[in-house]
Amino acid sequence: MKNKKFWLGILAIMLIFGIMVVGCDGEEEEDNPALTGTVSITGNAIVGQTLTANTTNLGGSGTISYQWRRSGTTNIGTNSSTYEVQAADIDSTITVTVTRSGNSGSVTSEATAVVVSDTLPALTGSVSITGNAMVGQTLTANTDSLEGSGTIFYQWKSGSSSTATGTDIIDADESSYTLVDADEGKYITVTVTRSGNSGSVTSPSTSAVAPYPLLTGTVSITGTAKVGQTLTANTDSLEGSGTIFYQWRRTSVGGSSFTDITEANEETYLIKTDDFGRLINVVVTRSENSGNVTSPSTSTVADVMVWTQVSQSVFSSRINSIAVGGYSVNKRWVAVSEDSGGRIASSTDGLTWDVEDYVNLSGINRSVATNDSIWYAVGSNGRMFSSPNGQAPWAIVNLNNVFDNYGSQLTINDIAYGNGSWIVVGSGRVGVLGWDFDTWTQVTHPLMTTTDVYYNLAAEWMIVGGRNMAISNTQGATWSSVDVSGVFGGNTDTIQTVAYGVYGTGTNRRWIAAGNNGKMAVSPILSTEEWTLIPNSPFGTGTIRALVYANNKWVAVGSESSNAFGESGNRIAISTDGINWTSVANTGFANNQQIYAIAYADGKWIAVGDGGRIAYAIDD
Repeated sequence: MKNKKFWLGILAIMLIFGIMVVGCDGEEEEDNPALTGTVSITGNAIVGQTLTANTTNLGGSGTISYQWRRSGTTNIGTNSSTYEVQAADIDSTITVTVTRSGNSGSVTSEATAVVVSDTLPALTGSVSITGNAMVGQTLTANTDSLEGSGTIFYQWKSGSSSTATGTDIIDADESSYTLVDADEGKYITVTVTRSGNSGSVTSPSTSAVAPYPLLTGTVSITGTAKVGQTLTANTDSLEGSGTIFYQWRRTSVGGSSFTDITEANEETYLIKTDDFGRLINVVVTRSENSGNVTSPSTSTVADVMVWTQVSQSVFSSRINSIAVGGYSVNKRWVAVSEDSGGRIASSTDGLTWDVEDYVNLSGINRSVATNDSIWYAVGSNGRMFSSPNGQAPWAIVNLNNVFDNYGSQLTINDIAYGNGSWIVVGSGRVGVLGWDFDTWTQVTHPLMTTTDVYYNLAAEWMIVGGRNMAISNTQGATWSSVDVSGVFGGNTDTIQTVAYGVYGTGTNRRWIAAGNNGKMAVSPILSTEEWTLIPNSPFGTGTIRALVYANNKWVAVGSESSNAFGESGNRIAISTDGINWTSVANTGFANNQQIYAIAYADGKWIAVGDGGRIAYAIDD
């Protein structure tokens, strides 16, 4: 009895374990994803023909197993992706059912047509090819002389000779075929079959496929070879047809070998600063043509402005300001520098500076201006000097304590004239000299600091200080803030200069402000609100020191870059609309000499800066 109970217990344990195993197996079986997708059959349902199971659109992964069936019920064939139609299949349809390891269920193809014997009538007649055997041209299968009836199927083939058996061209199974580069030198045929017929008919081959016709004709370049100008490829005399493609190229400076200019592949090309001193040409190609046509090169690219250093010995330290005036009496260019703490010198043409007419005035080193009747120069220690003609002697001016600070005198940074008023700024103060030209008066304004002052032809005054500006249309008597925080919002975004000019027609006018970090911003036309940042500033991270509008253009000067160790390089940039700027390639200044001021008169620009250097450009 004990043995019987023992074996019954063992049997019970085995049964339980078996159930658990079966349960686990069942769970694993249920975890397999259902097989999805489709399977189709290619080939003709004709005795002796081979059918193929196409599983391209079958889902899942794993090994595929095949079961061919006759009339959907009788298993035939073996576990193979192909099946050769047998005589026993006549009058039946064929399907194939596939399974896939790692997947549950199966997928069955649609049935073939009813299997027929191999005694279908052989396809007879002929097929030919029409079209030009040239790359880019389209060949067409002409089946007008093909016998039989039913749907025609096409397969284009490529061979190495006119008698060689060609190989199928992938996806070339339509009634027409467009020749591609890979077909060049090949011989093309087309083989056709027809439902309801056995066999096939192949066309005679084409001649060897020729390349695209050689592109002929000429291309030329119109436009001026100067930085900032636009060149245009003129293709009116180019032969052939099809889309034209462009590649602009340039040489090295002084070189003769051309290399592609990156991303210069439009019909037009805007000449950049980097193109200065180089030759430029354009190479064109055309779809449906081989080869290319190259234009003659331009002349050597000229600078947008040609700057030349002035030879002079009057200044040796940084020149901070330059102005020109005296039109009704005698022309004078006057500049102030930091030489000997403050030096004023003049020139009749801006090029030859009078070594007999300079004066050292301690502190007069910041700014100089004229209204064509009197000159004023300002600097540190609240000092201002005047001259009737921009020449010595210069007389000290009483500013009526505008810059007095409990007995000491504050620095004056800038001075300007407009519409009958003089305005002087510095150290957070603004002074106005009205129509009486007698008494300087300190006026209130919304800025904490005041560094620069400007007047425009719309009878508006603008003062600058730090990241802020204020505007007045009351000859400086009252001021209102200008919101530029959206563009000069960073801690180091100091505004250095402002200018006002005309864009396009006389009704399109705008202020432009510029300063540290290469930032430039523009006001809307005839407005000083909602300033926007000008993209692609040519000054990089440098400082824009001065900005002037004259002779239908803006010219900006300053440094090329700046960092914690100071400023480096120099830059002059030009714009006709105030938004799109072109840098001058050669400024006339040494690499690390910054440019601080610029003035214009009578077709001539004069720029001044570090080391007492002066450079000029004739504006054409």
